[in-house]
Amino acid sequence: MMVAIGKYIDHAIQIVENTPAVLRLLPQWVCWRHEAANGRQTKIPYDAKQPMAKAKPNDPATWGMFEQAIDRYRKDDRFSGVEFNFSSDDSFAGIGLGDCIDPLAGEFTWGRGIVLFRCLAAMLAMARTPR
Repeated sequence: MMVAIGKYIDHAIQIVENTPAVLRLLPQWVCWRHEAANGRQTKIPYDAKQPMAKAKPNDPATWGMFEQAIDRYRKDDRFSGVEFNFSSDDSFAGIGLGDCIDPLAGEFTWGRGIVLFRCLAAMLAMARTPR
């Protein structure tokens, strides 16, 4: 999620530019922030419409539009990012690869094979699609 305007504005722009338009149109977005849980830092989702209320992955009433989430992220420095919630009502699937890239080195700590395999599978699927 985005944090305070100014310091993180470039990150918000990157999120907008790198998020597929088809996903941005769906009301399945939340803000998130790091919080301690069970002795370690974890991502906790929050309702962008009610930023003090936690969002639930199985409750669409706690999700919102992409613009709501990114706007909250830009304006509220309590949040660390935005996140898309997958639903049985959509045709999308995803793989969570949290902490697979070392933020200092910019290199994979794990998951590289998964990413490369998924990229290859996507390229093969596109190559098989008639134009």
